[in-house]
Amino acid sequence: MTEYVFNQFVDIEKVRQLLLSHHALTGMSYTILDTDENILVAVGWQDICVQFHRMNPVSCASCRESDAYIKSHLHDLEKNVIEYRCKNGMIDVAMPIIIEGEHLATFFTGQFFYEDERPDAEFFKSQAEALGFDLEAYLNALERVPVFSRETVRSNMLFMYEMVKVLARIGLANLKLEREIEERKRTEKMLIAREQEYRTLAENSPDNIVRYDRQCRAIYFNSVMIRKLPPEHTNILGKTPVERAGDVMRGYENVLRQVLETGVPDEFELFLAVPSGGLSTHHIRFVAERDQLGDITGVLAFGRDITERRHMEEELHAREQAFRSLAENSRDFIFRYDRNCRRTYVNPAVERFFGKTAETLLGKTPDEVMVLDFMNNSEHVRHIRDVLASGRAMEIELSLGAPDGLMHHFLCSYAPEWGQDGNVASVLATARDITERKQSEALLIESEFFFKESQRSASIGSYKVDFTTGYWESSEVLDIIFGIDKEYNRSVQGWLDIVHSADREMMGQYLREEVISKRNPFSKEYRITRKNDYETRWVHGLGQVKIDGNGNVVSMFGTIQDITERKRGELEQQLNERRMSSLYEISQYPFLNESEFLDHTLHELIRLTESKIGYIYFYNEKQRQFILNTWSKDVMKECMVLEQKTIYDLDNTGIWGEAVRQKKPIIVNNFEVRHPLKKGYPEGHVILERFLTIPVIANDAIVAVVGVANKESGYSNVDVMQLTLFMDSVWKIVDRKRMEEAHQKLEKQLQHTQKLESLGILAGGIAHDFNNILVAIIGNADLALMKINPESPATNNLRKIEQAASRAADLAKQMLAYSGKGKFVIEHTDMNRVLEEMVYMLEVSMSKKIALRLNLSRPLPYIEADITQIHQVIMNLIINASEAIGDDSGVITIITSSVDCDKDYLSGIAPSEQLPEGTYVALEIVDTGCGMDQDTMAKIFDPFFTTKFTGRGLGMAAVHGIIKGHKGAINVYSEPGKGSIFKILLPASVATAFPQPVKALDAEWHGSGVILLVDDEEGVRNVGRDMLVALGFEVVTANDGLDALEILKHNQSIKVIILDLTMPRMDGEQVFNELRRMNSGVSVIMSSGYNEQEVAQKFVGKRLAGFIQKPYRMSVLREVLAGI
Repeated sequence: MTEYVFNQFVDIEKVRQLLLSHHALTGMSYTILDTDENILVAVGWQDICVQFHRMNPVSCASCRESDAYIKSHLHDLEKNVIEYRCKNGMIDVAMPIIIEGEHLATFFTGQFFYEDERPDAEFFKSQAEALGFDLEAYLNALERVPVFSRETVRSNMLFMYEMVKVLARIGLANLKLEREIEERKRTEKMLIAREQEYRTLAENSPDNIVRYDRQCRAIYFNSVMIRKLPPEHTNILGKTPVERAGDVMRGYENVLRQVLETGVPDEFELFLAVPSGGLSTHHIRFVAERDQLGDITGVLAFGRDITERRHMEEELHAREQAFRSLAENSRDFIFRYDRNCRRTYVNPAVERFFGKTAETLLGKTPDEVMVLDFMNNSEHVRHIRDVLASGRAMEIELSLGAPDGLMHHFLCSYAPEWGQDGNVASVLATARDITERKQSEALLIESEFFFKESQRSASIGSYKVDFTTGYWESSEVLDIIFGIDKEYNRSVQGWLDIVHSADREMMGQYLREEVISKRNPFSKEYRITRKNDYETRWVHGLGQVKIDGNGNVVSMFGTIQDITERKRGELEQQLNERRMSSLYEISQYPFLNESEFLDHTLHELIRLTESKIGYIYFYNEKQRQFILNTWSKDVMKECMVLEQKTIYDLDNTGIWGEAVRQKKPIIVNNFEVRHPLKKGYPEGHVILERFLTIPVIANDAIVAVVGVANKESGYSNVDVMQLTLFMDSVWKIVDRKRMEEAHQKLEKQLQHTQKLESLGILAGGIAHDFNNILVAIIGNADLALMKINPESPATNNLRKIEQAASRAADLAKQMLAYSGKGKFVIEHTDMNRVLEEMVYMLEVSMSKKIALRLNLSRPLPYIEADITQIHQVIMNLIINASEAIGDDSGVITIITSSVDCDKDYLSGIAPSEQLPEGTYVALEIVDTGCGMDQDTMAKIFDPFFTTKFTGRGLGMAAVHGIIKGHKGAINVYSEPGKGSIFKILLPASVATAFPQPVKALDAEWHGSGVILLVDDEEGVRNVGRDMLVALGFEVVTANDGLDALEILKHNQSIKVIILDLTMPRMDGEQVFNELRRMNSGVSVIMSSGYNEQEVAQKFVGKRLAGFIQKPYRMSVLREVLAGI
């Protein structure tokens, strides 16, 4: 019943109409639910439930609780009727509808009150208030709830319940009848189909089939009868066997009748004459046919021609005899076991070898009598039983100690022998002594092992090609050489796919024309591309062809040897020769500069590695930057990158930077394959297919990287070695060239420095002597102006003398500045501030067509400098830049910056100065003028060298001397037509503020006391004495140091000495040291035509009272003396 559901066999609509009619008569409500609680019928539901209880979540939950209670207790009562008052105050009654013992639905009535249990109005009022119902509407709905007696409910419920059950049973009976009719039709179709199958089988059966009725008359025979039997035996329908063929069929018919009587199957052998003579043997099997009641209705006779089987049995017997004859004379041990594992035969070899007679062995199992005491009989028996059960032959090898005391090897075979019933009747077990064969096999295995190992060691694989099928076989070593597995397509095309693409066409042509067509042996060296790692290898193939009777090549067998190492050796030798030739050629070639040399080197590298493109980048380890030296010409032709950089940071490089990061060569032979280190290249970059880059290492530091790309075949370690060795040699040449150039440059610098120093000494000496002369001129002019009436006509002449002397003094200052011995007034100053204060003065010094631009770096470290001389430097450079631009429009740019300079950088700027490492303030003056050639730049700082028609050639010489005197450096970069750049480096100071200006001295100041004036120039002594007297002092003079010391010994009133630095016999420094040795308390003011800094260095820590630089005016003399 579980396959039925209630609404399958009940007309639900009719049931609903029936319940509606009954509701109209009685007012009772009904519901039918299936077992899944689906509502099948619902009739007469009251408004109090539909509009109120089921619509409110709280009261609806009470309804569901009632449903659950009824469902769980539905089968608790004996009558299977449950009555329940729900929490909403209504009565519910439920009964299960059980059909043939199964619960298929539930019948409900409810939503009423019993007459003896009238509804509690107060309960429903409070429920309406609690649940928020409209009280009046709710009470009206309550009034409409029907009230029945218990008897009325029970009788109506039972009536309708039974009525529904009757309808259900009728429906179920009808449903079952329909299914039974369907089943009967299906059975009839099946019987017809089976009958058809039976006839199909019978007609296609190899046996003769005849059906007999109970009177032994034939009622059916299949078509085989017609094909295989004589005509007299096929005209049988409606006849008994004897009726159709006479007494010859008497025995046949007797067996047929016996089967009809007993129903037991039986067999019969029938011998029939054949037209060709002789008899044919037929095996007949009779089987009774029964009806559904088991009564015999006829017999089926199955006949099979077993003539051939009989012949086979006879032949088998003959073979058995032959077997015994062979077994008796065989050296193998032969056993036959029956289905019980008992020996039924052993041959004489068993008796002879194992020393046991056949009588002791036959009829016994291996467990009962063992042939070999040491054999594992359970295993032996298991093998026999396995063959008996499975019918499958098996073979095992045993190694056993034999009675002769030696270890023997046996090949044991177990073969099934089949009986006539088609089952395994016995097992023939043979044991062959294969000791000698095993020994030979061991020797062969050992020999084959050594052969294979020899092949493996020599990388020689073997093969055989069958040209009739187009496929080849390969040895394990050849698979390794080719990089293939067992699944590889071993066709001729498969071999050609392994051949390197560059050799493929050539090898295909060689195979077709030289080997197959001309029948020549195969002997060729060629390249392959291994399939597992795509590595290019060289192989040497040898092969001998086999020709059929028609003269066609049908197969070829031979060997293939991996000769890559030999080829690499040969290639390496060739490359070594080429590398040495290239090195010799580039070392002898008269290159003009390093760039041209490396251009040619790159060309040779590309040719040496058979590449198409390449590059050389210098590498700066400190800055971690690549600086492009050269790209190959083909790259420059093909590269379409719009912004071509020449400097790359290491951190921004992709795989080509790995040569530096990993400090080893990098090879990528398939650039299309994704690589974790590749960062891609910009649009328009040359397409890369294969790539090799190496670091160039010198003195344990990477100095450059070299890369080549797009070789036809993959790059290998040979390329790495050749590239590395080549670049090692090249870099030695580069280093040698650089050292030679540095040496030549240093020599030039030294010569230039020596020349400048010689000229500086000369200029300093001239300036010194000139200043001594100027002291007399300027001093006397000052004194004359003090004494003469300002209204005197001579006053103007004296002023002109003073002006001319001042210009002469300026010229001496320039000469001293060039020699580095000019007067310095050192201050801590900001270069940016100096420039900003000079902007107006600079602009008016230039052509109005020239734009002045400042590019000042802030903040900028302070410098210690003489601001006046820095002004002079800047002004000279700006005027020169303006004159270089001339009447054309142009730009002069002044740039400041702070630079941390190391020794390498400073030696490049000022190779002869040996400036200390540290922070420098850089001042660059850049113009867009006409520029200079190399010869002009080499002489630009020479004194008296000028390109101007009216120039004296001291401006740039003075600039050089001033910068040198400030412990700085100056360099110039220029090309004709491309402007010039003057770069000045001045050491940075730690000072952070400008010094406070000194308060001006009163012009009426006068001194007193005795002063000793020491100078070897009489003119200086005379004018100096007059100036000192004018300032209120008593003056004693001496013409050299010895005179001065002698005067001091006898005149203790002298408190101040003005001492000339440069004098014959004893100079000022010697006098000063002697005075300190004498512990004299006199104050010493040193006087010189050289600058204060140079003089001060000689007297550091020696309490020098002051310094006055020649030529000096009375105002300067007053200021120095006032400061003591």
